[in-house]
Amino acid sequence: MSEYQSSKVDTAAAAMAQLLRNRVLNRKNAPEILIAYENSFAIQEIVRKQCEALECHVIHDRTGVYLVPDLENTFLGYNPSSLVQAILGTGKTVEDLNIPLVIVFVLLHQLFDGGSGNVQIRESIWVNDLVRVVDDEIKQFASVATPEIEEEDNIPYKAISQEWCKCPWGDDTPSTGTKCGLVRKTLIFLKTQELITLTDNKKRVYPSDRLKALMAQEVLQQERFQLLLTRLSGGNEQREEVS
Repeated sequence: MSEYQSSKVDTAAAAMAQLLRNRVLNRKNAPEILIAYENSFAIQEIVRKQCEALECHVIHDRTGVYLVPDLENTFLGYNPSSLVQAILGTGKTVEDLNIPLVIVFVLLHQLFDGGSGNVQIRESIWVNDLVRVVDDEIKQFASVATPEIEEEDNIPYKAISQEWCKCPWGDDTPSTGTKCGLVRKTLIFLKTQELITLTDNKKRVYPSDRLKALMAQEVLQQERFQLLLTRLSGGNEQREEVS
């Protein structure tokens, strides 16, 4: 191997180390490595092959390079049981993940547009507004979800609605026993994954650069995401009301 080739391998290894350590390679944590990555197809290809072996991949936009575990990756990502533990804590089952997943989806629906070139439609959302919208959306599941829709989406909408409606409203304390608490626990998990930031005394949610890149390059391109968008009521008009 020539010295030129060796330098490319060394830089690719340094880039991969940053990605494994921080899940992002950007101008803040490693500007020289990022520039070398962006200017060398050879380095990009070495990183791609390393990611392939680790069952993950990268997405690259103007803010940096982001490491994304593949769906079945339990080394860099989560399996269902570990995801339950990470979001809800002990004593919960995989079925209990349904409500946090709906909360995440409603949050994405509020912040991003699945149907136009303007990916992000809102800069942020207040946590109390998010709780209110989640409450409205989950309650309407019971009235619109037919058995055929539940089978098509593989989501038990009515069961989710019934479980959610059992919970009192609650306060800002993260908890699995209240509506506000469930939203708070879900947001705390998203924050640990560096997908959102919480400001104004943890009362306002902003999407991170990582989440924006994921939405633009992966999530908004998926047919399932587009399908689930049709299950949420109100459309853009409702989202604008709680800006």
